[in-house]
Amino acid sequence: KKKNIRTCCAEPSFLASLKIRKLTRIGKHSYGITLPIDVVREFGWKERQKLELVIRKRSKKIVIKDWER
Repeated sequence: KKKNIRTCCAEPSFLASLKIRKLTRIGKHSYGITLPIDVVREFGWKERQKLELVIRKRSKKIVIKDWER
């Protein structure tokens, strides 16, 4: 049976794997972060979909959300 994000969230090891991500260099001037496929599917995101980054410098946080025109 396939697990989805809602049923897996009770498992501590699954929660930890969602929270810990590696920052990877992509080319000379960019970095990337991989997202768990379960999260991408849960949000209905597709490959090459435009996403918006909300950067909060004071708290050193980045929020990723659907891009709206």
